[in-house]
Amino acid sequence: MTRIAQFYSDISRLGRETDMLDAVVLALSDELLQRPAANDQTQFDILVKLINKGYGLADAINAETGHTPNYERDEIVSSDQVIHAYREAHQQFTAAAALLPTLPENTLIPHGAVNLRPGDVVPHRIAETVLAHEDLLSAWSIEEADPDSVLDAIEAMLRRLQQIDKMPEMTIETEEGDRWVLAGGGPRVFGDREDLALWLSRGETGKLEFEKPLTAPPVWA
Repeated sequence: MTRIAQFYSDISRLGRETDMLDAVVLALSDELLQRPAANDQTQFDILVKLINKGYGLADAINAETGHTPNYERDEIVSSDQVIHAYREAHQQFTAAAALLPTLPENTLIPHGAVNLRPGDVVPHRIAETVLAHEDLLSAWSIEEADPDSVLDAIEAMLRRLQQIDKMPEMTIETEEGDRWVLAGGGPRVFGDREDLALWLSRGETGKLEFEKPLTAPPVWA
């Protein structure tokens, strides 16, 4: 079964992860949005980046499908605008994504440093959402995400490393039974999906076990 065959279940899961983050965004005031977050960013920085990625994916899908909606997008300068824009970006993305199953499976959709096949687009957006949620450093942690969403995050980060030619030589095995042999294989890294996701996204080792010391890959951006 190709990943696009899971489209509707992926969209449903994206909706759940989006709603969880929405509840956090709703509670953030202008002052709170300036709090430090992961990777030397503020919470405002992280949310605006997530919003813009959502808009960008919607535009890239529309370019491939020939759909030409007229979107209005206001500049984001306050917490109220963050909340509105976050919801609007999700709506625009899901509207555009509805046409993904109509594209040939070998279509490549450009998104930042990566190119995504139609079946990878929604999982990639799930990855962006749960990683941004974790990077806010709020009370929520990635352990509260759906296990399949954490897997999406790991696969999205590995896809990015491969496409930017930064894939380290190593073998990853998780407690959940996942296994990736990267760049021909190398030292073993073992742990749970959540700790692996945080190491790949911002270099935190958590409880991961390393066969030998490894330099953390470039942070998720």
